[in-house]
Amino acid sequence: MTVTVKGSVSLDGKPVSSGQIIFNDVAGNEKAYAGVIKDGAFSFPSTVGQKKVSISSPQEIAGSSIIVGGTPGDPVSAENPAPDILESIPPQYNESTTLTADVTSSGDNTFPFELMSQ
Repeated sequence: MTVTVKGSVSLDGKPVSSGQIIFNDVAGNEKAYAGVIKDGAFSFPSTVGQKKVSISSPQEIAGSSIIVGGTPGDPVSAENPAPDILESIPPQYNESTTLTADVTSSGDNTFPFELMSQ
């Protein structure tokens, strides 16, 4: 059974403009569920139970680019470099997440995540 989880994500008091949020089953018995963050809001289905939450928001670094070697036909070249991308969310909210959510079968299941860069 899945229910809708929804909420908001802010970093230092400002809505996260875009990204991804993942709800992983703490016990590891169920598949992960993920949703898109748009203008600081998210909504997607998830199973009930205790979840470990991971939030990611890769952002292009203005004025920076990288050249990626690759397979023939790769459009990225010295003439067409790829933008340099940096994760804007601190690691304690994604790769080393400390965030959790308790998804219930009845109730609101609205989760505000107010993240701090420090």
